[in-house]
Amino acid sequence: MRLPRLFGVGFVLRRIVRELSGVREQMTRQNDLLQRMADTFAPVDPITNPKEVAALTGVDYLDATEAGIVLDFVERTRRETGHEPEGEEILTYLADEKTIDLQTRLRARDAEIMQHMADRAARLEPQR
Repeated sequence: MRLPRLFGVGFVLRRIVRELSGVREQMTRQNDLLQRMADTFAPVDPITNPKEVAALTGVDYLDATEAGIVLDFVERTRRETGHEPEGEEILTYLADEKTIDLQTRLRARDAEIMQHMADRAARLEPQR
């Protein structure tokens, strides 16, 4: 009487293992697809690896654009002066670059607005 019962347990265990194997296969496929999507829509730029940037610059809270600016500044300074810039010097340079970039964008926007207003005034001016 025990033998048929053991066979029943064996079949149930075999079925559970088969089901879990299917779940594992589906999870692997899903993870592969998610990884492909992540690589396509949000690729990891090796130059902006936070640990690498922190090791090179001493600054560890930069976004990708800032990291590129900082790494370029560090390399240029090292090449031109032989001096290795440090954290405070890097942050000062980055703040200056952001200020210059903001001023440039504001001037371009002001010029665009003035051009738009001049074009509009020319269209509204009565024909003579």
